[in-house]
Amino acid sequence: MSFRKTIKNKFGVDLPIKGGFGTSIEHPIIIDETQKYNYVSLEKKCINYACRILQMDWVMVQQELIEHKRKSIDILKIRLSNNGDFENNYKTVSFYFDISDCIKYSMTVAEVNKVW
Repeated sequence: MSFRKTIKNKFGVDLPIKGGFGTSIEHPIIIDETQKYNYVSLEKKCINYACRILQMDWVMVQQELIEHKRKSIDILKIRLSNNGDFENNYKTVSFYFDISDCIKYSMTVAEVNKVW
């Protein structure tokens, strides 16, 4: 089952995404081009839903936009915690988003990095 279908089944929300679960650069969550002005908030929604499934809290650690196989991949590194202690009791994971369709007409990689 896809990440999109998982979110729809668990929460009744149909997000404008496709692709993988975003757990690796080879299987990113692909953000639909219709979200070119909202992709940052959509990335956060995806992480929120994933963390609700895991029953974990999260905080952003780092954002990096890279080019990979001619795709613009936004890598969001987060800390997960089951008790809110992000200093002593956490796990660091990354989510990978393909935002190529969102930025191909509007922004350069450097401009996107300024958004965060």
